[in-house]
Amino acid sequence: CFQIADAAELYGFAAYVSGTHWMYYNVKMPTACGKLTKDVVVNEHVLNEDGSLDSLNTLSFLIWNPIDSFAGTFNGQGHTISGLYNSKDDGGSKGFIYKVGLVKDSVVIKNLGIEDTYFAGSTYVGGLVVQVEDKRSWNVQTATVVPMIIDSCHFDGTLVAMSSYAAGLVEEVSGTMIIRNSHVGGKISSAYGSAGFVTSVAGTVTIDDSYNAADLFTE
Repeated sequence: CFQIADAAELYGFAAYVSGTHWMYYNVKMPTACGKLTKDVVVNEHVLNEDGSLDSLNTLSFLIWNPIDSFAGTFNGQGHTISGLYNSKDDGGSKGFIYKVGLVKDSVVIKNLGIEDTYFAGSTYVGGLVVQVEDKRSWNVQTATVVPMIIDSCHFDGTLVAMSSYAAGLVEEVSGTMIIRNSHVGGKISSAYGSAGFVTSVAGTVTIDDSYNAADLFTE
């Protein structure tokens, strides 16, 4: 399991999973395992005290492109990732992870906090995950549903979707997902629909012992 102690190692893990690492270019490793060994700070003071973006310093911020097609385990071990930032007007989805799927075992994200983070885009925006896919959420060997699990996680930041949906944990679920012992804070706004946990559900979502404290705005 990859041990992640700083921003460089976090970006390296993301590149390894997504197939953009220079040593494994175009070879994706979606079932990789990652775990934090320390709090990771990518950028400092991305948000002002009122939750707005510190627009005076955005040119100095490192941009976070979401991990693509994740199907492994990520354990924050009680640590946080802070200072993620992406507001590129490129039409792409924004979040910590883009897609979850292509699995034979449950995808698990646990014991993780995402804080002081700003994601803004024209389309789907999720604080933790953008999409949990249906066709990739089946165990092909036993033909039983395999859920994606979010356990003991929190998001506290600002999300903006200018033409569609935004959600604090997962924007869209077409498979099966379990959320437990988790919470959301900050500000979430969109032109069409905003939610603390999940905006769009075409599958099954179970939520236990979790709460939303984020301010939600829909234009």
